[in-house]
Amino acid sequence: EIIFAVMAFTSNPLGNALVAQNNNGISIQGIIDYVEFSGSEYDYLQSSGINVLDYQNADGTQWPDGPVFHHKYAITDYQPGSAHPAVISGSHNWTASANTINDENTLIIRDHEVANWFYQEFVQRWADLPNTLPELADVRTLIYPNPGADSFALHSDETANLSVYNLKGQLVLQSYITPGVNTVDVSSLPSGSYVVHISGNHTAFAKWIKQ
Repeated sequence: EIIFAVMAFTSNPLGNALVAQNNNGISIQGIIDYVEFSGSEYDYLQSSGINVLDYQNADGTQWPDGPVFHHKYAITDYQPGSAHPAVISGSHNWTASANTINDENTLIIRDHEVANWFYQEFVQRWADLPNTLPELADVRTLIYPNPGADSFALHSDETANLSVYNLKGQLVLQSYITPGVNTVDVSSLPSGSYVVHISGNHTAFAKWIKQ
């Protein structure tokens, strides 16, 4: 699994590498802010079937207006409890200029706790975006009712891990789903908004509200 969040992405080699991994069945999900940059990989990644979103601020503004989504990080092979996740971060934008002109730094951190911090940040940013809920249908998965009460049903065409996070990014529930209709018991959770993360052959995030 590869998750990334970057301000600018114009590096053709990195774009090609992600497309190759996607074609090999690796689940990839990302957020890019400056998609209007000349040479941005955004359209290429989307047209290649990669689940990538154009960042939008909470007030609806996008680059060049409003605050900048200044992240530059990726998380690889992370699941709660996974043994060997890695975080790639630093000042280095995913651009040719960062590779060949600028003085930059790149950190590769192999630590589960640090990976969890970055993962929680990504989950929150993804959940904040207004167009994330339909992504659930793209992996042939449907969650209902939404809003719901003490349980929700989830229909899936594949076997996958299911994790539920509160809006503080804290993991509050883990389960495992199989093809068909799955009933997930959330009676122990307080009312509020949650992020459901499904990870199998594909990855998806969706908001779910408990009444």
